Amino acid sequence: MSRKRNHRSTDLVRLNVGGEIFQTSKSTLTANSDFFARKFSSDWSGTDEADEEIFLDRDADSFRVLLSCMRHRAALLPEDKLLCTRVLLEAQYLGVDWLLEMVKSVAHTHLYPYSKAKERHVAFDEEHGGLDEAIRADILPARFFGPEKVGLKRVKQLIPASQNDVVVGGPDDRHARVVSYALLEGSKGETTGIEPIVAMTDGDEERFKLVSDAFGDDDWQMSEVGVQYEFRKATCNRGVPETYEDHVEDLNELGREGFCIKHADEEGHTVLMQRKATGF
Repeated sequence: MSRKRNHRSTDLVRLNVGGEIFQTSKSTLTANSDFFARKFSSDWSGTDEADEEIFLDRDADSFRVLLSCMRHRAALLPEDKLLCTRVLLEAQYLGVDWLLEMVKSVAHTHLYPYSKAKERHVAFDEEHGGLDEAIRADILPARFFGPEKVGLKRVKQLIPASQNDVVVGGPDDRHARVVSYALLEGSKGETTGIEPIVAMTDGDEERFKLVSDAFGDDDWQMSEVGVQYEFRKATCNRGVPETYEDHVEDLNELGREGFCIKHADEEGHTVLMQRKATGF
């Protein structure tokens, strides 16, 4: 019996975090935190009494949440932005690496649902530069809790698309087939705009998304005469533009801006829609 009590007393630890007392076990701390693993293996190796406090000049509220995560080995994070940010920074300071990797992996999934990266937390750091940069860019903790919301967009009516309508956009000039056009309405039923609905493929699976969700959260509008880019029918031979190769670079430049391009074999290539924030 005395041997068991001694074991409990040597494993028990009292932490004074910013003036608030936390009582937990060394095994919980060392299994989850590089900071505590180093400290208990060296500096505090002689601290065996349960009633001897170890002072940490850290934030008690964020440590309380972090300790709960360590006890359950789960990302039990609050949706309160400020508190959650402090918890993540506390995890970085104390070396709770598994939690940060979990948060980054979930955030990467919400940001890039079609990504095939095997280590999503590594891909997240490569894309956003780590925790501090992601916090400054307002990516974390927000994207841990879900994809970015682009506003209340409700479909009022669907308008058929031509079989040749396609969206070209993104840094890799992705192409997405337009399946229809959505007439959008606001909370009071008023018409707020029109957007293409595109088919996004992930392996053999095909999903339909508003183009603003698939290519960016900009508002989309019908193109104006001044920004139309066309391959005229006069340059076509049997429906294929003879000068197509000469204009590929120009077409791709439009694609990088996020235009919705209509491909018509006989009539040429015409910009139907564009993002509002294109600089034109």
